[in-house]
Amino acid sequence: MGDKTNKGLGFTIAGIVLLLGGVAFWLFPKKTKPEPEPQPEPEVEKADEVIAKAYNNLLFESNKSVIKQQSLQSLDELAKYLIDNENFKLSLIGHTDSLGSDIFNKNLSINRAGAVKSYLVTKGVNASRISSDGKGESEPIEDNSTSEGRRKNRRVEFKIA
Repeated sequence: MGDKTNKGLGFTIAGIVLLLGGVAFWLFPKKTKPEPEPQPEPEVEKADEVIAKAYNNLLFESNKSVIKQQSLQSLDELAKYLIDNENFKLSLIGHTDSLGSDIFNKNLSINRAGAVKSYLVTKGVNASRISSDGKGESEPIEDNSTSEGRRKNRRVEFKIA
């Protein structure tokens, strides 16, 4: 009879141990770190910063596709960034205001985007990584009836792919 009592006692002790383990797990759960919020890749953040600077500083001589001297430093920074980050490609899209003929504005927008591309290539960016096109006056972002609106419409957009 003693053997049966010991077996019952063994099952009872095992049950108590499992019960205490479950209570301990419930009272003291294993701490896990919360999932971090997804952050944009630093390369993309830096690309946005470099592109915004080049975009905001880009100026041309009036009615020409000649880049003004004060624009070159930010374009140099963009070129360096593109050289250091070979996985990015750049699309340049030129735009104009509505003054002048449609044909003149279309050509001017193409030539201005092309001038930016040419400059970046002279700084060492592979030409196959840059596309350029011009939209002329067809896609204004502001009203062309004001000088401020026309100024904002004269632009070259930079898009990273």
